[in-house]
Amino acid sequence: MSDAPFDDPAFLFEPKIDGHRLIMTCNDGETRLFSRHNIECTRKYPELNVERTH
Repeated sequence: MSDAPFDDPAFLFEPKIDGHRLIMTCNDGETRLFSRHNIECTRKYPELNVERTH
């Protein structure tokens, strides 16, 4: 058992935001959001403050 929620790097957390399941990727400093159908939707959620660096 962990000391705090989500502190195990092997744990995968899939939040449901605004009725959509999103997958977040972080590669080379670039964070992006995708739908479960692999549609890029980062710009649909400006309140998450996810900025693309490229």
